[in-house]
Amino acid sequence: MSMLNTFDQMCDRLYADKGGIYSQAKHYVYLHKQGKLKELEATLQGDEEALFAFIVWVLFPQHLRDPEGAACKWLLANSNPLTSAEGVIDKGFYFAVYCWHAEGIKTFLALGADPNKEVMPQRFALDVCRNRAEYPLSSGSPEFGSLEDVAECLEEAGAQTYLEYQFRGKHLDPEVFALVDTRDPWIEHFLNDYEVLPGTEQAGWMALLKHCTNKSKAPSKTWLKKLSDLIAAIDGDAFVNSILQCIKLAAEKRKSLSFGDLTEIGDYYHSSDACHAGNDLWGMSKKNSIVLKGLVWVLSHYRDGIEYDLYRITKAMYTKVPGIGIRNVKLANPCFAELIRLGSDKALMYALQLHDEADNQPAIKKMKTLLDPYLKEKGISMNLLQLRLETENWDGS
Repeated sequence: MSMLNTFDQMCDRLYADKGGIYSQAKHYVYLHKQGKLKELEATLQGDEEALFAFIVWVLFPQHLRDPEGAACKWLLANSNPLTSAEGVIDKGFYFAVYCWHAEGIKTFLALGADPNKEVMPQRFALDVCRNRAEYPLSSGSPEFGSLEDVAECLEEAGAQTYLEYQFRGKHLDPEVFALVDTRDPWIEHFLNDYEVLPGTEQAGWMALLKHCTNKSKAPSKTWLKKLSDLIAAIDGDAFVNSILQCIKLAAEKRKSLSFGDLTEIGDYYHSSDACHAGNDLWGMSKKNSIVLKGLVWVLSHYRDGIEYDLYRITKAMYTKVPGIGIRNVKLANPCFAELIRLGSDKALMYALQLHDEADNQPAIKKMKTLLDPYLKEKGISMNLLQLRLETENWDGS
């Protein structure tokens, strides 16, 4: 049985017996409050279920104030009871991750918890902490600590993300993980295609991926010239086919979230953190948005008939998401600019459709800023485009 299942079963037993085990946990807090520390330590010593009940009670976010907060500090500073029962270290570690309790995570990690096991399906502790570090809680409780610091501690202890771990030992240049963030759904597709390539092709794909880490707003002539050389050195069709699928997947929800609804337990979002659900589901790391922008430039220069795919990724990135606003404006704007640059009738109609579908003023203003100069140069009016959109029964196909 996996540690994840064991952990879930332990939680289920605790939740089913709130009147019994939780009463014991509250009694342990009372012993600590009364200063009866020797009695408390003796009671917990070697009793896995009692220890885990106490851990759950004092680490849970709603119980961080005294007397539970003080009991929590005592427990995390006292390794004797924590190391006295088999299995408590890993279970405590996973519960600390579940609660985003930074000091708890670091304590159990230092005591030997294995960070490279599922905290929940398809998520390791490093997945959780990296995502939480981007979108930290607003509780202001010092007990949570800094999850950014925790992520560094995890990496120093040899922790990996779930996806990194799956590709460990395979025919894969580990440098790829320095270029991309493993939490977005397109990464796994790219790595699967990349992993089966012969060595010379892998080197070529890696060079292209590095070339796509360009922070410019538009591709320069120098960048495009080097891109041409890099494409010529490999099977360009295979690379372009792969990144076309990546662009399609990039418009979808994240797969490797910090929390989500992939288990039978249900929704992992705490009521106090519901506003961050949008970040977890739809957010995109800066690293990946930069790489994707470069991949869009590759696609728009080396594949015909991609107007719909550009429309779809642009629409997804301009969409307003609760909690974060426009999903990713730094990717949306270059995608829209490439759609205009293509200049085909279909591309312009998609650009106008995006403009008309937009429901937020910043996006509309930016699209108009990008579209108007092109239309003026070509002698086409916005009104004429809109008339065509209406009279030709444009259905976006």
